[in-house]
Amino acid sequence: MLYILSLILGGFVCIDCMAQELQAKININTQKVGVTDKSVFDNLQQNLEQFVNDRQWTELQFQKNERIVCNFNITVNKYDKMSNTFECTALIQANRPVYNSQYTTTLYNNTDNNFNFEYAEFDQLNFNEEMIDNQLTALMAYYAYLIIGLDLDCSVACISPTMPRTSHSPVGKPLTTVVTDLPSSTTISTRV
Repeated sequence: MLYILSLILGGFVCIDCMAQELQAKININTQKVGVTDKSVFDNLQQNLEQFVNDRQWTELQFQKNERIVCNFNITVNKYDKMSNTFECTALIQANRPVYNSQYTTTLYNNTDNNFNFEYAEFDQLNFNEEMIDNQLTALMAYYAYLIIGLDLDCSVACISPTMPRTSHSPVGKPLTTVVTDLPSSTTISTRV
């Protein structure tokens, strides 16, 4: 009996030691759409935060205080309840602490004007690296891997293990093309 109890408690300890990489805050702005029932947007916000924050994106182990702080401010420009389609603009930001100080610096700052996807209330957000079948999870995974890769690249003077995963965007463009074709509103900072 004591053996079973120690296995159960050991499982809880193991879950805590495998902290995820991101500490994301998702904000859904619905001011541009005149929808009175906000439940689908509240559900979307909660599901996205859970999807990004609870998923372990790499095999690396991060302590809770090492998680990368990032924000996804998604403005819904158009919403069609019948087809569950969202046309959005997203402002994605990530910060990292400045070494040996209390300050943070901007790691990534980008406005995605084509953050479009389908989502029905209570949809499950599942992601499979081998087969992308959901535009929303593909977009979130793309930005998660990009932020983690940039953070690791700023932390060490070598290529990070996550950057090959971001070598192609969800729409099939190579990352080098995506980086060189970024809009002027994009800021990528590699200061430590």
